[in-house]
Amino acid sequence: MTVDELLAQMLTLSAADRRRLFRRAQRMGLLHLPDLEGGDAGETSPAPVLTPAPAQSELMRAPMTDVAPKAAPARAVTTASAPEAARLIDLRPAPPASAGVPAQLAPRARKPTTAKPATSPAEIRVRVVFDGGSKGNPGQGYGSYALLWPGQPKPEIMRLTFGSRVTNNEAEYDTLINALQDLADRAQAAGGTPAQVFVEIWGDSLLVVNQVNGTWKINKAPLQARCNQVRALLQQFGFAALNYHPREESVALLGH
Repeated sequence: MTVDELLAQMLTLSAADRRRLFRRAQRMGLLHLPDLEGGDAGETSPAPVLTPAPAQSELMRAPMTDVAPKAAPARAVTTASAPEAARLIDLRPAPPASAGVPAQLAPRARKPTTAKPATSPAEIRVRVVFDGGSKGNPGQGYGSYALLWPGQPKPEIMRLTFGSRVTNNEAEYDTLINALQDLADRAQAAGGTPAQVFVEIWGDSLLVVNQVNGTWKINKAPLQARCNQVRALLQQFGFAALNYHPREESVALLGH
């Protein structure tokens, strides 16, 4: 039977019979019909799109189970500026000049990178670890924070003391505020802005981390005021993330 004869036979069928025929042919892989549903029995069915059946060898090789689509190959992720190509603002304190080395060359011994336009954004990335406490709760408050700079093996650690009626949580907040304000001040003193600082912050206070990140409620006015201050400081930086780590991480670095 020719194709024309087959089509002539199909035209003698009712619309409902043609739809049943098309569905069966689609299940058998003989054709693809985008829209078999819709319309009343008297409507004319859209013309089927015939697709060739796969060769027998392909059918024998085809698995009987569904195969998940292959994932697209991962694309290489590029950053806006690589560490070696970026023009960095140096917020670290200048080390003492060694004998025979000019003071202005002490912070950097490498050759300058290719000159960039004055509008090119400078960046500095730093990791901050903070911890605070109180002797008596409330009592004498204290705190420490460490600044870990790229390419500098030893952290820069700052020690703080607060008032005599400070709680542990207040000391934690006050230490973090001092660390963030220190970074913002250094950026401005170096001729830049806090927006050029990318800071990653770690602390062992679940209360401070979760309240600042908005996952815990704040029921005390002194903590609410401190939390607002931390959030305002974080907004100044180009990137800031506040994370929790176990207490032993703070002790290992800060000593308390």
